[in-house]
Amino acid sequence: TFHEFALKLPVPAAGVVEQMMQQGILAGLNLADFAGGMQVAAEQGLLVAVTEKRTETEMDQYVAAFTQAMIAYPNIIPWSPAPCAATSSLSTP
Repeated sequence: TFHEFALKLPVPAAGVVEQMMQQGILAGLNLADFAGGMQVAAEQGLLVAVTEKRTETEMDQYVAAFTQAMIAYPNIIPWSPAPCAATSSLSTP
């Protein structure tokens, strides 16, 4: 099965990737890096992968870092991520 999904962000993905990397978290792949001559069309694209190897704590850290990266941009309405029901059923190996 596939564990990847693409997001279209309201801001350039490169900035989100860089801000999260400063916190030691890999945000995902900036799709503009793989877009060939269509970088402008893909600059807001982020490919994220989540596997069963990630703990609930790691996913919470990702969400917190992603939230901080998003609200660092001007003109972005602050938001609070809703708890994910899927993470509550995860178990740590």
